[in-house]
Amino acid sequence: MNSATTLLSTQSFIDLENEFGAHNYEPLDIVLARGQGVWVWDVEGNKYLDMLASYSSLNQGHCHPRILTALIEQPKSLPWFPGLFVPTSWVPSIKKSAK
Repeated sequence: MNSATTLLSTQSFIDLENEFGAHNYEPLDIVLARGQGVWVWDVEGNKYLDMLASYSSLNQGHCHPRILTALIEQPKSLPWFPGLFVPTSWVPSIKKSAK
């Protein structure tokens, strides 16, 4: 956990969410601080099996090492490009996705 998560209680995070959040839906009263693979931990250190992978885009698990590596390595060569250009890193990905 980082210093921000250790300074605030679960209720403090929930209060901030209630005041400033988008209110798309009603979240559970659990404040998650980190995740690794299929596990997540709340700000009190309780460990949960994350069974909501299909709910969003985390079916690969939290902090997957290959995805983290890609997130670190790709910006070293070309951190951003406008849609007007074709980056070399993109073409193999879109070809693979099309299959």
